[in-house]
Amino acid sequence: MRSMSATVSDKQALLIQDLECAANELLRETRRVLAGIGYEAQRQQLQQRLAEVLR
Repeated sequence: MRSMSATVSDKQALLIQDLECAANELLRETRRVLAGIGYEAQRQQLQQRLAEVLR
């Protein structure tokens, strides 16, 4: 579950058009989610899929 502070930060960054800050917030949240996946193979598959869809 995402924390409210991360959600607010994402929205604030986008509202002020600070794309660098917004990208950093999304990166931090993505890393947090990936770190929570206990199975290495699944974590790698999800990381690969995210890389594909974000290109």
